Amino acid sequence: MTIMGYRLGRRGFLTGMLGVSSLPLLGPLTAAAQAQTLRFFGWGDGTYYKGLFDAFEKVSGEKIAFEGVPFSDLQNTILQRFRTGDSGIDVFLVDPT
Repeated sequence: MTIMGYRLGRRGFLTGMLGVSSLPLLGPLTAAAQAQTLRFFGWGDGTYYKGLFDAFEKVSGEKIAFEGVPFSDLQNTILQRFRTGDSGIDVFLVDPT
């Protein structure tokens, strides 16, 4: 048996069938991940990104919680939170400098 020029043996066929048959088991994992809130960290109060957050929530179904600090404190706050272990941040803004 060939698929697009690749000779598929018995072992390859059975491996593929095993992989396809396990896909329904992964279904609940994606639903559980969508029920969570994405924690976004940056500077300011997040009003500049409100339209982006609304569009993302509409497409993905995930909620976004924005946490902001003054720009002058951004780098130090990120460093301190990551040094302590669990930062509570999923996505954060960076300063390119």
